[in-house]
Amino acid sequence: MSEENVELVREAMEALLRGDRDAWFAIHDEDFEIVPIRDWPETGVRGGEAAWNFHMRILESFEWAPIEVEHVDAGADKVLVHLRYDARGVGSGAEVELDQWFVATVRERKILRLQWFTDGVEAREAAGLSE
Repeated sequence: MSEENVELVREAMEALLRGDRDAWFAIHDEDFEIVPIRDWPETGVRGGEAAWNFHMRILESFEWAPIEVEHVDAGADKVLVHLRYDARGVGSGAEVELDQWFVATVRERKILRLQWFTDGVEAREAAGLSE
C-alpha cells in the first residue's frame, strides 16, 4: 500500500470538509477530473475550479453526519476508499444514507482523478485491486 498516496487522499478529504480551498488546490492536479456515479445528473467535471465548485454544491446542499471511512486500500497509483454517511437535504429535509466508494488516481504527489462507485467490486476492479 502506498502510504504517501493514502495520506494525500486523507489530506484532500480533510481540506474539502473544512472548506480549505488553498490546501485542496495544492494537492490536486490542474487537470483534475471527477467521474461521478453512473446515476448522477452530471456526467463529469474537469479542472480544479469546476471540481471545487462541484464539491461545494454538494456539501452546501446537505447537513452531514460524521463521515465514516469503512476501508482504505491502495495500489501503485490508486487509492480505494469506502465511505458511509448520512445526510439531510438542506431545503427538503430528505434523509439519505450513502454507502459509496471512490478511487483516487495519484500522479507525482497530486490527485489527478476521482471516480465514484456504489459497487465495491466495481470500485476494487477500477483500482486494480483483487478481493
